[in-house]
Amino acid sequence: MKKRVLSLLLISVCLLTLIGCGKKEEETNKEESIKIEYDGVNITPGEKLKIDKISKDYDKSEVPDCAFGGKGIIYTFDDLEISTNEDDLIYSVYFIDPNMKTLEGISLGDSFDSVKEKYKGTESDGVYKYSKGKVEIDFTINGDIVSSIEYLLVD
Repeated sequence: MKKRVLSLLLISVCLLTLIGCGKKEEETNKEESIKIEYDGVNITPGEKLKIDKISKDYDKSEVPDCAFGGKGIIYTFDDLEISTNEDDLIYSVYFIDPNMKTLEGISLGDSFDSVKEKYKGTESDGVYKYSKGKVEIDFTINGDIVSSIEYLLVD
């Protein structure tokens, strides 16, 4: 009887340890996400947009959503454009204004060399891609200059 109780106790401890490790891994992956800070709000593809926390004016457009089905929503600010599904899950953030910077300080008009110094990515057909977790940043390069910056939710 004591062996059975001891065995059950050991199995329970092992299961709790495994469950705890799983949570830690999820938390670690979440910390690895690429985000943008805008008007004091963290904007991360794959997370819900907290539009009520952003105080800046914006235009809102509804479009057919090819990525998720249903309708998509595009929030256009002076500095950037945020695309979501109808539940406000962010899947794209596109920089419009050269004053908008990544958290690492890259903006439209910067040199390709400055991008490569800050991000260890890959280049193909004029687009330099940097991925971390489920988010990718695409820097379009024309000549040696960053002409567009887009954050994307990828699987």
